[in-house]
Amino acid sequence: MRGPTLFQRLVSEAVSRIKAVYPQSELNLRVIWGGDGTPFNSAEEVQKWVFGFQFNLQGSSARSALIDFIDGVWSEPRLYDAFIRDCYDIPIPPLYMSYDLSDAMSILKMLSEYKDPPTWVFFRRPLYPGLFEPYYIFPIPTPGEPTTYVLIGSITGTVSTVIDEGLEFPFDEDEWLEPAE
Repeated sequence: MRGPTLFQRLVSEAVSRIKAVYPQSELNLRVIWGGDGTPFNSAEEVQKWVFGFQFNLQGSSARSALIDFIDGVWSEPRLYDAFIRDCYDIPIPPLYMSYDLSDAMSILKMLSEYKDPPTWVFFRRPLYPGLFEPYYIFPIPTPGEPTTYVLIGSITGTVSTVIDEGLEFPFDEDEWLEPAE
């Protein structure tokens, strides 16, 4: 049996850091995004990670908490009075998965049509028909064509593709947030 995966270790640390500042808060993982537009061949080469949580703290109007891990350094948590949109909660702890990012990247490399290394990866459980588990989502841009998203299930390893026809995955943290009503 292998030990905790990279994502499990990073999520655990992100939760610990938010709880250190807001010990009574309730957190639900919504999204992780990694990358800065630079190609990477392994999870260890990703220099920027952002972890997004639904946040609940009695007496606070904040609805989301974000925390970064950039070049090996954790930021302070940031709170937003907005919801992280277009994804279901991913239960934690523990973060259950059968496939770590390294496994997902190996699967991606086996797919003959995707030879270039990815520049971004998202980990989320999208609100999209037919998707029922958290996925590693790799945007695969083709100049002059809609972006293809390769989704690899973190539990089943199932591979799906979605062509961007108005379905965009935000690359900026402000695009992930939907104002609270």
